[in-house]
Amino acid sequence: MTEGEITPVENSKVVKPKTRPVILSVLCLFSFVFLALFSLLFLAGLLNAGWITTVTNQYLASSDFTKTQTFFILGSGFLLHGIAFAGVLMIWKLRKTGYYMVTVCFLILALIQTLFPEISVTVTALYIVIIILFGLFFSRLR
Repeated sequence: MTEGEITPVENSKVVKPKTRPVILSVLCLFSFVFLALFSLLFLAGLLNAGWITTVTNQYLASSDFTKTQTFFILGSGFLLHGIAFAGVLMIWKLRKTGYYMVTVCFLILALIQTLFPEISVTVTALYIVIIILFGLFFSRLR
């Protein structure tokens, strides 16, 4: 070896890949299950939108939903939960874009739920808590 040459070992820097904390992994797994179940429920509702409209109008005297309105509500729920699922998948891969996707979807869902007093506050609070918990790991995301 001549005097001016640098060996590859001397020139390389050791770069540690970011690792996912265990608590973030557990939160992602919980979110995967939660979002998958809600997505499946909304999908089942989409496939039976006519029946759901009939039952809703029959048992809620103050409602007068059309099948199109019910289809739109169920389709929006399915789409928002599906996008949030994709966002959690990106968080699993430690991407900040996933956090933004989850936050936007969950805030829209929480806002919609606050407009309907019949909906339990527990689910709305769960969406907000999940946003906050993911936010605790924001600095770990790339």
